[in-house]
Amino acid sequence: MEILSLALARRIRPAVSVVPAVSAVSIAIYASLLSGCKSGDDNGQAGKVVSAEVGVDKEIRNREARKQTDKQPSQFEERFSAEIEEHISSVPEPVLLMPRTDASAQTGLEPQAIRDRLVALMRSVAAGDARIVCDLPRASEEAQPFHVIVLMFRGGQERGVGEARGVGLCAAVVTATRRAIAANGGPLAKTDDVRFAIDIPTHGISLVEFQERGLELSDGVLVTRELDKGRIEDSISAATAYLLRSMDPTYGGVHKFYYPSSDSREPQLHTIYTASTIFTLLKIYARSPEPELRAHIDRAAAFLMRMQEGASERRNFGAFAYSFDLKSKQAEQRWVVGTSAKSIYTLILLHELSGEARYRTAAMHAADWLLTMQQRSGRVHASLQWTRNGDWRVSDKESILYTGQVLSALARMYRATEEQRYLNGAARTAEYLLHKIGREGCYLGDDYRKPNPISSSWAVLSLFDFFLATGDARSERVVFECADELLGRQIQAKRADGVDSAEAMRVGRWQRALSSSGNGWLAEVMAELYVYCRKSAGADGAHVAGDLPAKGSGRAVAAISKGRRGDCARYRRAIVDVFRLLMQHTYTAESTFMVRNPAAAIGGVFWSARKRYVRTDAVCHAMNAYLMMVEYLDDGPLVALPESSLRL
Repeated sequence: MEILSLALARRIRPAVSVVPAVSAVSIAIYASLLSGCKSGDDNGQAGKVVSAEVGVDKEIRNREARKQTDKQPSQFEERFSAEIEEHISSVPEPVLLMPRTDASAQTGLEPQAIRDRLVALMRSVAAGDARIVCDLPRASEEAQPFHVIVLMFRGGQERGVGEARGVGLCAAVVTATRRAIAANGGPLAKTDDVRFAIDIPTHGISLVEFQERGLELSDGVLVTRELDKGRIEDSISAATAYLLRSMDPTYGGVHKFYYPSSDSREPQLHTIYTASTIFTLLKIYARSPEPELRAHIDRAAAFLMRMQEGASERRNFGAFAYSFDLKSKQAEQRWVVGTSAKSIYTLILLHELSGEARYRTAAMHAADWLLTMQQRSGRVHASLQWTRNGDWRVSDKESILYTGQVLSALARMYRATEEQRYLNGAARTAEYLLHKIGREGCYLGDDYRKPNPISSSWAVLSLFDFFLATGDARSERVVFECADELLGRQIQAKRADGVDSAEAMRVGRWQRALSSSGNGWLAEVMAELYVYCRKSAGADGAHVAGDLPAKGSGRAVAAISKGRRGDCARYRRAIVDVFRLLMQHTYTAESTFMVRNPAAAIGGVFWSARKRYVRTDAVCHAMNAYLMMVEYLDDGPLVALPESSLRL
């Protein structure tokens, strides 16, 4: 039996800390659910039922048994048990009217119709209606009883939980809704600021209400089944506003995390996320050069420049510090190659935009430091740290992610400056990666991670940057061969005629890429390849400067092989599929029912179903891919996942 858990999702929300954690109690609840533990009463359902056809009252179960059920707290209701016992008698118990039709007439309803009727039923109970028509399917005595959990939210907080079991769906929903209202202290004087949600784990149903509709959930995440270009444009606008909110108002640096459950951020500003945010905002500025946006970019760029080591006699000269502590007002004494590499990407764009030499100089100093972190083999040291003992410590662990970032940075620096030392450094690391792929294949891991698509895609992108800088045919061949292998690892729908909510949470995701950041990054890489493929194949007319490999090797144009690139549309299909997945992980007005401050969260891309914090790189990766692809997308529906029938 599949475990749907909006209720569970509430119990594993992150604590307020730099790295949110699951409490021991939450883990115990989750373990009990997975082991099949039951809670509550199995004897039947509450609610007085009247047959409208015969006009005779018929009790589904004994009133005394119902009173006993009302007094039995479940593991979901545990925190509200005292309130439920005290207030349940004050919550009106409606009379349920059965329609003048056979029960079979209520079967065969579309999933959306069932969800909307469930919302209407909960709302009728909340309004205190004395008589309610039950227009939902009814199970027979022999069918599996319904297990209904109703949750009530106000201001992003769970205000009440009610639970019931029974053979009739309407009566179980009525009972669970009454108990949720009782948990909040009794009848509601005001209902327009309340949102109800419901889990029926026995029958695979989970939803939250929004504007009188029942929106499909899976593990508390809003399921997205359809996607069009307009929604992508809306996400670009919302994410732009989110990124601007992530900037510290005093220093201009960017936070790594936002915790919606507490409406808080960690007390550090991170250089790499500042660089990534500027990079994305520069892409947005290229579409719409608004002066206000430029001011934000300049302010963040000032913070970025302050994080670079400027003392030429120091071993870390040119490197960018990893983070800045807002409490101590000090930069962290650690310099990660990925931080400097991604800062270079941004500095190159800042120089192109402004023409200011200081950005180019800063990029060159950072690239020169990266060369000092490179080994003769082309492998890269991950980081340099100044210890409390007063000495330098170099990390010997290998990270394909960092190696790829360094290769990309050096290749881009060569294209920007034509300085031979950057080409030589890039060539060493490119050769190292090509040999590694030759030995181990395209699916790579390292000292930090087992083989995974994220590390592998960094090898792809970095070799692609090297190809663009040199026209190296071997790199081009490996790029597209490895990209095709990655496409084969993307999860597809098992059936074309119906996808349930749990499967909808997986379709479009890459195997072993469990976060929105990782999948957003894969979308960004595939978008780079798609745009290049389209333009180099002549699909969009004349080439734009920078689209083709750099001149210099004599092989630049010859290296462009349509046979190796193949069908560009295969990248587009993969990108659109993962876009739908990313939309599921994006906070919107509809999905912020568990968020304390929806206005602050909207536009953020949360990490996963179980970790609802927003990480800035997840937003940036998704945005970069959207911005690259939006002009190539049609105006009609881009993807649609048909919903399988509900188990009623």
